[in-house]
Amino acid sequence: MVDYLDPNKLEDTAAESLRRNLGQQAELEGRLVTLREQLDQLPEHAPAGERAALQLEMARALQILERGGEAWPLGHTAFGIFAAQRDWENAADACDILYQTGEPDSLV
Repeated sequence: MVDYLDPNKLEDTAAESLRRNLGQQAELEGRLVTLREQLDQLPEHAPAGERAALQLEMARALQILERGGEAWPLGHTAFGIFAAQRDWENAADACDILYQTGEPDSLV
């Protein structure tokens, strides 16, 4: 027996894809708001690594949203802190995000 495609039963995959993509973008935008609030609420004497971790997560979200111009300064600042603390894993993660932003200074 041969199954035939019924055009009336096909899903609108382009629309589904768009809906899913918009949902992911909205989720990332919400995450950015939360991260900004957490960063703003950090006390001045908070450990630099804690501040850098929040900046790195913000940079990651912005890079995924293709907002490299906003992501780059945050990622670069986080990289500097992680490198100074010899936290090489997070420093490498920051470098990856910086590279993915596609900004002119990403390879310097």
